[in-house]
Amino acid sequence: NLQARQYELWVIDQADVADGGGKLYIYYEGEKLQGDRFEGTPEVIDLVAAGGGIRPHMVLFNRSHTHAIISHAASENLYVMRASNRTLVANLTAKAHAAMPSPDDTMIAAVDPADQSLTRIRADYVNESFTFNEMDDVLDLSQFASQVGTPVVRPICPIFSADSQKLYVTLAQGGLLVIDMRFDGRRFNDPSRLIKAVTPAEIEPNGCGGIVLGGKVYINSGRHVVDGPQRSVLYVIDATPTGLLKTL
Repeated sequence: NLQARQYELWVIDQADVADGGGKLYIYYEGEKLQGDRFEGTPEVIDLVAAGGGIRPHMVLFNRSHTHAIISHAASENLYVMRASNRTLVANLTAKAHAAMPSPDDTMIAAVDPADQSLTRIRADYVNESFTFNEMDDVLDLSQFASQVGTPVVRPICPIFSADSQKLYVTLAQGGLLVIDMRFDGRRFNDPSRLIKAVTPAEIEPNGCGGIVLGGKVYINSGRHVVDGPQRSVLYVIDATPTGLLKTL
């Protein structure tokens, strides 16, 4: 049916090039991806050849789905790709293990666990302009270690609030940071950007992935212990200023 044709499925193989990875597969025949079916021949794009990035890790779209944001796990390459013709319109030298476009399409938040950093990138999808200043637009998250209560602060995934004003950052060692993302005249690297720090006692390690629905933020955590108990938790956070936390 017509509805089944109105989407594409973008899949990244983040394996090393030597193992056949570094490619983007685009399935555009929606009618062949219904139910338990997974058919059709994908369009294949060599992401390494496109911009030199190593180990492409995540792909997310801006609100209007005109552009894809592709981060890399092993190089400082943040791609912005025009979805209509698969053209790379920006290749930013940004530390971005994961990158999330804001709901209002004005910025991209990029986090890097090795560098313990959060970068705010100004985004203009109409004019395809994507800029940041390494001095002013990179927030050092390691300075919040005492508030989190851990020796390091390694960000994994950024999740924007629905109004794009706040960012919820999950942490590898457990805990959570809530960061003020507003364009309000302050430099982004100002420590006052921290709204709230949550400790690992409240949110367990290795949270990755999240979504905002109905004024609430849903994030997860996952714990793997060799020869030990496995555990995953879903957290529901009230996105109002009180920020109440509920564990499921």
